[in-house]
Amino acid sequence: GTWFMVGKCDIAVNGIALGLSGLEIHESPSGEIDALQFMTFPSTQYGKYLLKRFQPHRVHRGSVVCTRYYRDTLPLVTIAKASMCDALQYDQI
Repeated sequence: GTWFMVGKCDIAVNGIALGLSGLEIHESPSGEIDALQFMTFPSTQYGKYLLKRFQPHRVHRGSVVCTRYYRDTLPLVTIAKASMCDALQYDQI
């Protein structure tokens, strides 16, 4: 698959409004969107939410999506379809 950068956008995740300066979308070879990635600092409302729910750097598997907060030293949030959890775990997406 391929990552594409989307410019500034406003979205809400888990009921928290995010004004993002950039959003990356991962597209599968068949053209399906299967992951999102964006930066959010731990001092923000959503960053605090993530730190309460998830251990940084680990892939947390849910029934529909998996989530990872922090990649190396960057406060990146990656949300992927459950079928992509292994790829996220091994940095293949």
